[in-house]
Amino acid sequence: MAAFLFMLFRYFYYSRNNIFFLQSGYMKFKLIYWLFITPENFSVTGLSVNGMNGPLFYNIPYLPDIKISFSAPVNKSLVANTVLLRMNGSILVPVNYAYQNGDSSIVIHPQAALNPITKYIVTVTADLKSASNTQNQKNF
Repeated sequence: MAAFLFMLFRYFYYSRNNIFFLQSGYMKFKLIYWLFITPENFSVTGLSVNGMNGPLFYNIPYLPDIKISFSAPVNKSLVANTVLLRMNGSILVPVNYAYQNGDSSIVIHPQAALNPITKYIVTVTADLKSASNTQNQKNF
């Protein structure tokens, strides 16, 4: 097993020689640990309104439950500033947030009834992070 790790380490060093990690045993361990850990992918995986899936919805109820699903649990302290509901794309609508699926889904519920025949846009900014502090991959 040690020979395999050493060969893996040498391969990494020679394939990426601009990284200088060969100075101590601790650094070897840290580098090998980095190679075996897959970074978390954090992004939006789904959107639904009252159980209907899709990116665009018509004739929704005045008090809908808007559910946004993510690939990992979200950092709850950032949700209020990064997951927004806007009327006509500009006016911020006050909402309440609830969490489901081990904090991997956010349910947005407007505090007051939505206006009829009006466009509403849900925005998730790239500033939202997962519970393990991974940055959101893209705006939604």
